[in-house]
Amino acid sequence: MEVLIVGSESSGKSYLIRQLKDQMVLRPNQSLSIIENNANTNELTIPTVGVDLVTVERPDLGKIRLREIGSSMVGKWSSYFSDCSCVILVIDASDIGSFSFGYILLLEILSYSCSEDRSNGSGDTGKLNSQHSNKPVLLACNKMDMADETNITFLVSMLRLDECKHTFNHEIDLISGSCFDQHKLFDSSSSYSGGGAVVMNKTLQPFVTRVIEWVANIIRHAKS
Repeated sequence: MEVLIVGSESSGKSYLIRQLKDQMVLRPNQSLSIIENNANTNELTIPTVGVDLVTVERPDLGKIRLREIGSSMVGKWSSYFSDCSCVILVIDASDIGSFSFGYILLLEILSYSCSEDRSNGSGDTGKLNSQHSNKPVLLACNKMDMADETNITFLVSMLRLDECKHTFNHEIDLISGSCFDQHKLFDSSSSYSGGGAVVMNKTLQPFVTRVIEWVANIIRHAKS
């Protein structure tokens, strides 16, 4: 199972992958939701040049490949689309100027998914194989600890999620939070409610844990 991770420069892709790698592996006496971790949030993250691939393994989920497309290579993301099972689009919620880039990238992903679906002639979306399209897409709105909470509402409006869902007949999930301040009490319930509204649901579940659960649920659904 491969997760394709894309996003604008400095959106937090590399740090998110580092957190996913650290927290995704089950240890004795730990549940799926690993609340505390030993990550050093002050550790310098060097921007990814090219493509980075990290593999982790969990007893209940198997091997999971996390493939990051560096911002300098973001235009080449489609070269890796057929090999992935889902896509995480990381957006810097604190940088309103990057929202337009996120919208364009989202449209490209959805358009490519639809075109691949037509070329493959397959409507089966229940199995995780390298050729199925209509792949789950997650908008991971990072850095909410440095953003005004109204940014997420503006982001949803700018991304035109209702229009995207209707045009491409594609579900789009949304999780907001921060890889750095994971306990910030701001959540979108892992989904967009539609109609321009974002559900505000107070939770103690960390941002990275919710991303892990999103990936895990995709795998469980495919196995069921």
